[in-house]
Amino acid sequence: NWQLKTVRRMLESADFLEEVVDRHDLTLSSFEKAVLRELVEVLEPFEEATDMVQGDKHVSISLALPCVLGLRKHLAETATRQCTGILVSLAQSLDRRLAAVLED
Repeated sequence: NWQLKTVRRMLESADFLEEVVDRHDLTLSSFEKAVLRELVEVLEPFEEATDMVQGDKHVSISLALPCVLGLRKHLAETATRQCTGILVSLAQSLDRRLAAVLED
């Protein structure tokens, strides 16, 4: 989850850096910002699912299957221009790792 938080911080500070820094080679391009925004959109539900099943205030094992099903739905419904490979890889990995559980 810390990697996702780092990407969010980079996006939040990108506009400020552009104003402060005169060198364009030190700032993110529009394409790079678009890729990072898509990456955040793809990964945020994974962060939420991780937080839910690691929670101390509720029975987290009962949330595992709904989280997995929600992640599969998210990956199937998300459309990206730059992160298609990541979407496909995450969906395949989820299906491969949980095939036995999802068969029933």
